[in-house]
Amino acid sequence: MAACRTIRWATGSVVVQIMLLGLMVSLGGCALTPQQVKFAPTVAPSSRTGPVNADQKQIVLVSADERTSTSIGNRGLGVGMSAEITTNDDLASVVESQMKAALGARGFAVVTGPNRNLHELRIEVRNVQYQVTPGIVTGHLRAEAALKGICSFAGERRYEHLYRGESTEEVFLVQFAESNTKHLNTALSAAMSNIVADNSLMSCLTE
Repeated sequence: MAACRTIRWATGSVVVQIMLLGLMVSLGGCALTPQQVKFAPTVAPSSRTGPVNADQKQIVLVSADERTSTSIGNRGLGVGMSAEITTNDDLASVVESQMKAALGARGFAVVTGPNRNLHELRIEVRNVQYQVTPGIVTGHLRAEAALKGICSFAGERRYEHLYRGESTEEVFLVQFAESNTKHLNTALSAAMSNIVADNSLMSCLTE
């Protein structure tokens, strides 16, 4: 539905009123249109540097999607009469690809596993969720992501932590697909950046 992607404003009070009415109708239709999110997270450059010197140490990177549901959320205000948000992306692969590059930027040499002679970083996608909670005047949009990072060696867990990211906004109406995608990618990117910025985790991998 083109109206669920792009809106152009015109000038003139009558035209604006007509556009506002059309916007309300369009957004109502958006709430009933299922959305497939395309994930393209990035790791913040500032998180790729720190006091830990990896010195090209080899590590194994493993990723897994441990979400309890493939549903990311619903487009409308609450579940009610609103369509589901899902994705066709393999989230574990998306995260692993970006994290491999980010770890390389921190000085690690990421290799394929398994290898019990090398430290392993396992990243589990625990949650990726979108929700708009209705309020008195506005709704509260919240996109969040949670990733579990586990450092282990020879099968023994030596450090683990849950990393979260979020993106929030006060909204008046149901959001277009582009806005939902931006918020979800922002949340996932923040969680990934927090992993690479955790020097305790990075130190564990260099032991």
